Amino acid sequence: MNDKQGAFSKTVTNGADEEFVLHTVSDDPKHLHWWAETCFMFHALSKGDRSNLQGCINLLAEDKTPVFMTGVTSVTNELYTRLSYLGYTEEDPDGVPENLKEILKAHTLTDYGIKFLPDFYDAQSAQMDHLGGDIEPIRDFTVTFSPLWDHHETFSIETLMMLRHFFSDPKHALESNFTEGSGRLFELYSQLGVIEFVEKGTLVTPTFLGAVNVPFLLDILLFQKGGTRTH
Repeated sequence: MNDKQGAFSKTVTNGADEEFVLHTVSDDPKHLHWWAETCFMFHALSKGDRSNLQGCINLLAEDKTPVFMTGVTSVTNELYTRLSYLGYTEEDPDGVPENLKEILKAHTLTDYGIKFLPDFYDAQSAQMDHLGGDIEPIRDFTVTFSPLWDHHETFSIETLMMLRHFFSDPKHALESNFTEGSGRLFELYSQLGVIEFVEKGTLVTPTFLGAVNVPFLLDILLFQKGGTRTH
Protein backbone atom coordinates (compact mmCIF):
# COMPACT_ATOMS: atom_id res chain seq x y z
CA MET A 1 0.00 0.00 0.00
CA ASN A 2 1.11 3.58 -0.57
CA ASP A 3 0.21 7.12 0.41
CA LYS A 4 1.70 8.91 -2.60
CA GLN A 5 -1.06 10.68 -4.45
CA GLY A 6 -0.51 14.41 -4.13
CA ALA A 7 -3.14 17.00 -3.36
CA PHE A 8 -5.99 15.30 -5.22
CA SER A 9 -9.59 16.24 -4.45
CA LYS A 10 -12.90 15.39 -6.04
CA THR A 11 -16.44 16.38 -5.09
CA VAL A 12 -19.34 13.94 -5.41
CA THR A 13 -23.02 14.43 -4.63
CA ASN A 14 -25.59 12.03 -3.20
CA GLY A 15 -29.29 11.76 -4.00
CA ALA A 16 -30.13 14.42 -1.41
CA ASP A 17 -27.76 16.92 -3.09
CA GLU A 18 -25.25 16.68 -0.23
CA GLU A 19 -21.64 17.15 -1.35
CA PHE A 20 -18.63 15.16 -0.17
CA VAL A 21 -14.95 15.64 -0.98
CA LEU A 22 -12.66 12.69 -1.73
CA HIS A 23 -8.87 12.75 -1.59
CA THR A 24 -8.16 9.39 -3.24
CA VAL A 25 -8.72 8.52 -6.88
CA SER A 26 -11.17 5.77 -7.79
CA ASP A 27 -8.62 3.42 -9.32
CA ASP A 28 -5.89 3.26 -6.64
CA PRO A 29 -7.04 0.63 -4.12
CA LYS A 30 -3.51 0.34 -2.71
CA HIS A 31 -3.56 3.92 -1.43
CA LEU A 32 -3.61 3.92 2.37
CA HIS A 33 -6.82 5.96 2.54
CA TRP A 34 -8.66 4.41 -0.41
CA TRP A 35 -10.50 1.79 1.62
CA ALA A 36 -11.60 4.28 4.28
CA GLU A 37 -13.03 6.62 1.64
CA THR A 38 -14.73 3.68 -0.07
CA CYS A 39 -16.43 2.81 3.22
CA PHE A 40 -17.37 6.45 3.62
CA MET A 41 -19.02 6.46 0.18
CA PHE A 42 -21.43 3.89 1.58
CA HIS A 43 -22.12 6.15 4.56
CA ALA A 44 -22.56 9.13 2.20
CA LEU A 45 -25.44 7.48 0.35
CA SER A 46 -28.70 9.33 0.87
CA LYS A 47 -31.69 7.45 2.26
CA GLY A 48 -33.00 7.17 -1.29
CA ASP A 49 -29.64 5.94 -2.61
CA ARG A 50 -29.44 3.31 0.10
CA SER A 51 -33.05 2.27 -0.43
CA ASN A 52 -32.37 1.79 -4.14
CA LEU A 53 -29.28 -0.28 -3.37
CA GLN A 54 -31.22 -2.40 -0.91
CA GLY A 55 -33.93 -2.87 -3.54
CA CYS A 56 -31.34 -4.08 -6.03
CA ILE A 57 -29.96 -6.52 -3.47
CA ASN A 58 -33.49 -7.81 -2.90
CA LEU A 59 -33.73 -8.50 -6.65
CA LEU A 60 -30.77 -10.85 -6.33
CA ALA A 61 -32.89 -13.14 -4.16
CA GLU A 62 -35.28 -13.36 -7.11
CA ASP A 63 -32.43 -14.32 -9.49
CA LYS A 64 -32.64 -10.94 -11.17
CA THR A 65 -29.44 -9.00 -11.87
CA PRO A 66 -29.91 -5.22 -11.60
CA VAL A 67 -28.21 -2.51 -13.64
CA PHE A 68 -27.08 0.52 -11.62
CA MET A 69 -27.60 3.77 -13.56
CA THR A 70 -25.72 6.64 -11.94
CA GLY A 71 -24.71 10.25 -12.57
CA VAL A 72 -21.00 10.61 -13.31
CA THR A 73 -20.39 12.92 -10.32
CA SER A 74 -22.61 11.00 -7.91
CA VAL A 75 -21.74 9.16 -4.71
CA THR A 76 -23.33 6.03 -6.18
CA ASN A 77 -21.15 6.13 -9.30
CA GLU A 78 -18.05 6.58 -7.15
CA LEU A 79 -19.05 3.66 -4.91
CA TYR A 80 -19.86 1.27 -7.77
CA THR A 81 -16.66 2.25 -9.60
CA ARG A 82 -14.61 1.48 -6.51
CA LEU A 83 -16.40 -1.82 -6.00
CA SER A 84 -15.08 -2.91 -9.40
CA TYR A 85 -11.65 -3.19 -7.71
CA LEU A 86 -13.15 -5.76 -5.34
CA GLY A 87 -14.42 -7.68 -8.36
CA TYR A 88 -18.07 -6.85 -7.62
CA THR A 89 -19.06 -4.55 -10.49
CA GLU A 90 -18.28 -3.77 -14.11
CA GLU A 91 -19.04 -0.67 -16.12
CA ASP A 92 -21.56 -1.33 -18.89
CA PRO A 93 -20.92 1.22 -21.69
CA ASP A 94 -23.79 -0.22 -23.73
CA GLY A 95 -26.21 0.40 -20.88
CA VAL A 96 -26.30 4.16 -21.46
CA PRO A 97 -27.73 5.84 -24.58
CA GLU A 98 -25.04 7.57 -26.65
CA ASN A 99 -26.48 11.04 -26.04
CA LEU A 100 -26.34 10.55 -22.24
CA LYS A 101 -22.86 9.08 -21.83
CA GLU A 102 -21.37 12.37 -20.67
CA ILE A 103 -23.68 12.50 -17.67
CA LEU A 104 -24.56 8.87 -16.87
CA LYS A 105 -22.72 5.63 -16.13
CA ALA A 106 -24.17 2.12 -15.99
CA HIS A 107 -22.75 -0.61 -13.76
CA THR A 108 -23.62 -4.30 -13.61
CA LEU A 109 -22.79 -6.91 -11.00
CA THR A 110 -20.34 -9.72 -11.65
CA ASP A 111 -21.05 -13.23 -10.40
CA TYR A 112 -18.67 -12.48 -7.53
CA GLY A 113 -20.55 -9.27 -6.78
CA ILE A 114 -23.88 -11.09 -6.80
CA LYS A 115 -22.42 -13.39 -4.15
CA PHE A 116 -20.76 -10.82 -1.90
CA LEU A 117 -22.38 -7.39 -2.42
CA PRO A 118 -25.05 -8.21 0.21
CA ASP A 119 -22.25 -8.97 2.69
CA PHE A 120 -20.57 -5.66 1.87
CA TYR A 121 -23.87 -3.84 2.41
CA ASP A 122 -24.43 -5.48 5.80
CA ALA A 123 -20.83 -5.03 6.95
CA GLN A 124 -20.61 -1.36 6.04
CA SER A 125 -24.05 -0.64 7.48
CA ALA A 126 -22.81 -2.09 10.77
CA GLN A 127 -19.41 -0.39 10.62
CA MET A 128 -20.68 3.08 9.70
CA ASP A 129 -23.44 2.88 12.31
CA HIS A 130 -20.86 1.81 14.89
CA LEU A 131 -18.49 4.66 13.97
CA GLY A 132 -21.17 7.27 13.39
CA GLY A 133 -19.75 7.99 9.94
CA ASP A 134 -16.25 8.74 11.29
CA ILE A 135 -13.70 7.19 8.92
CA GLU A 136 -10.60 8.07 10.94
CA PRO A 137 -10.57 4.71 12.78
CA ILE A 138 -10.71 2.97 9.39
CA ARG A 139 -7.86 5.15 8.11
CA ASP A 140 -5.82 4.24 11.19
CA PHE A 141 -6.62 0.55 10.76
CA THR A 142 -5.62 0.53 7.08
CA VAL A 143 -2.31 2.23 7.89
CA THR A 144 -1.51 -0.40 10.52
CA PHE A 145 -2.67 -3.22 8.23
CA SER A 146 -0.55 -2.00 5.28
CA PRO A 147 2.74 -3.67 6.36
CA LEU A 148 0.99 -7.02 5.90
CA TRP A 149 -0.17 -6.15 2.39
CA ASP A 150 2.99 -7.33 0.60
CA HIS A 151 2.95 -10.50 2.70
CA HIS A 152 -0.63 -11.27 1.70
CA GLU A 153 0.24 -10.75 -1.98
CA THR A 154 2.42 -13.88 -1.75
CA PHE A 155 -0.54 -16.04 -0.70
CA SER A 156 -2.24 -18.34 -3.18
CA ILE A 157 -5.82 -17.69 -4.28
CA GLU A 158 -6.89 -20.72 -2.25
CA THR A 159 -5.27 -19.37 0.94
CA LEU A 160 -6.78 -15.92 0.41
CA MET A 161 -10.23 -17.46 -0.13
CA MET A 162 -9.85 -19.51 3.05
CA LEU A 163 -8.87 -16.41 5.04
CA ARG A 164 -11.70 -14.46 3.43
CA HIS A 165 -14.22 -17.07 4.54
CA PHE A 166 -12.75 -17.12 8.04
CA PHE A 167 -12.94 -13.34 8.45
CA SER A 168 -16.45 -13.07 6.99
CA ASP A 169 -18.20 -14.06 10.22
CA PRO A 170 -17.15 -13.50 13.87
CA LYS A 171 -18.61 -16.94 14.62
CA HIS A 172 -15.97 -18.66 12.49
CA ALA A 173 -12.94 -20.20 14.17
CA LEU A 174 -9.61 -21.65 13.09
CA GLU A 175 -6.96 -23.60 14.93
CA SER A 176 -4.17 -21.18 15.74
CA ASN A 177 -1.58 -23.57 14.25
CA PHE A 178 -3.59 -24.64 11.20
CA THR A 179 -0.50 -24.28 8.96
CA GLU A 180 3.21 -23.93 9.59
CA GLY A 181 3.93 -20.27 10.25
CA SER A 182 0.31 -19.36 10.90
CA GLY A 183 1.04 -18.71 14.57
CA ARG A 184 3.16 -15.65 13.74
CA LEU A 185 0.54 -14.37 11.27
CA PHE A 186 -2.18 -14.71 13.88
CA GLU A 187 -0.03 -12.89 16.42
CA LEU A 188 0.18 -9.98 13.97
CA TYR A 189 -3.56 -10.18 13.32
CA SER A 190 -4.14 -10.08 17.07
CA GLN A 191 -1.95 -6.97 17.43
CA LEU A 192 -4.03 -5.31 14.69
CA GLY A 193 -7.22 -6.16 16.56
CA VAL A 194 -8.76 -8.24 13.76
CA ILE A 195 -8.74 -11.58 15.61
CA GLU A 196 -8.80 -12.79 19.17
CA PHE A 197 -7.49 -15.99 20.70
CA VAL A 198 -10.02 -18.23 22.45
CA GLU A 199 -10.01 -21.70 24.00
CA LYS A 200 -6.72 -21.01 25.82
CA GLY A 201 -5.08 -19.83 22.63
CA THR A 202 -5.83 -22.94 20.57
CA LEU A 203 -8.45 -21.22 18.39
CA VAL A 204 -8.78 -17.80 16.80
CA THR A 205 -11.95 -15.94 15.83
CA PRO A 206 -12.44 -12.66 13.92
CA THR A 207 -13.28 -9.49 15.83
CA PHE A 208 -15.93 -7.05 14.65
CA LEU A 209 -13.18 -4.86 13.16
CA GLY A 210 -11.80 -7.82 11.25
CA ALA A 211 -15.16 -9.06 9.99
CA VAL A 212 -16.25 -5.71 8.52
CA ASN A 213 -12.93 -4.89 6.83
CA VAL A 214 -10.57 -7.78 6.14
CA PRO A 215 -12.80 -9.85 3.77
CA PHE A 216 -13.11 -6.86 1.47
CA LEU A 217 -9.41 -5.95 1.63
CA LEU A 218 -8.72 -9.56 0.65
CA ASP A 219 -11.17 -9.17 -2.23
CA ILE A 220 -8.89 -6.45 -3.64
CA LEU A 221 -6.03 -8.96 -3.72
CA LEU A 222 -8.26 -11.72 -5.06
CA PHE A 223 -9.40 -9.44 -7.88
CA GLN A 224 -5.80 -8.59 -8.76
CA LYS A 225 -4.93 -12.30 -8.84
CA GLY A 226 -8.00 -13.27 -10.89
CA GLY A 227 -9.59 -15.09 -7.97
CA THR A 228 -12.88 -13.20 -8.16
CA ARG A 229 -13.46 -14.60 -11.65
CA THR A 230 -12.97 -18.22 -10.62
CA HIS A 231 -14.95 -18.42 -7.35
